Amino acid sequence: MDRVLIVGGGIGGLTLAGALGRRGVEVQMLDNQPEWTVTSAPGRKLLHEVRPEPTDEPTRGKMNDAMATAENVAAGARAVFFSIAYPDPQDGFATEDAASVFEQLGALFHAARAISDPRWLGGAAEHADGAVELPEPKPAQEPRVRRIHMDWRHIEVAVELPWEFIVGGGLVGLVTMTRGVAAAAPTIQVAISSLSAEQADWAQRRTDAERAVIERVTQSVLERSRMRPSYSRIYLGEEDEFAGWIS
Repeated sequence: MDRVLIVGGGIGGLTLAGALGRRGVEVQMLDNQPEWTVTSAPGRKLLHEVRPEPTDEPTRGKMNDAMATAENVAAGARAVFFSIAYPDPQDGFATEDAASVFEQLGALFHAARAISDPRWLGGAAEHADGAVELPEPKPAQEPRVRRIHMDWRHIEVAVELPWEFIVGGGLVGLVTMTRGVAAAAPTIQVAISSLSAEQADWAQRRTDAERAVIERVTQSVLERSRMRPSYSRIYLGEEDEFAGWIS
C-alpha cells in the first residue's frame, strides 16, 4: 500500500496520517469544511485550525504540526485511559448495581463508536421514526478494563482505549456520550485539551435529526442502570500504569 486517501481531518484522521507517514506511505487528506470555525488561545493552534500547505507531498507542511498534536492523543502516547466514577446512590449499593454499571459502560462505548460513524448516524437520522439499532462493535475496538475500585462511597472503573476505538472519531463520540450520560462533562487532560473544542465543533455541525438520534441513544444507555456517573476523565498514561495495583 503506497498511497492512502483519508477523509476527515479530525483527531482520528490526523493520527492515522501521522502513523502512515512514519511508515513511508503517501497520504492525502480531505475534509468537508471550507473554513475552520473554532478558536484557541493566542499562539496555540487547534486541530481544525491547521490546513495543509499546497505541496506535491501531501504529508509535508503545516499538517505535520497538527499530526504531532494528534499523536499526543493516540499514536504518540503510550496509552490513553478513560476513568469514570459512580457515587453512592444514597440508599446504598445493591448487589446488581456493579453489574449494571458494566452493562451501562459497555453500551456507552458501543454508542460512542456508533455516533462517530457519519454513515451510520446519517442513516439513522433518515429513519428517525424507527428503532435505533447500533452497529455491532468490532472486538478490536473494545476498551480494556485496567482497574475496578468499589467501596461504600463509589464505584470507579478505569479502562484503556485501544487505537481501534480512538481512530476515526472515537474520542469525540466518547466525550459526546459521556456528556449526555454523566452529571458533568468529562475532565480532559491538558495535553489533549483541544479535544473539547473539536467535540464542540462536531456537535455544532450535527443536524436536528442527528441530534434526535444521539438523544435516543443516550437515553438507551441511561436505562441500563439506575446509577448515573458523577465524574469522568480522559488522560494519557503508561501501558503498565496499573501493574501490581490491588484494591
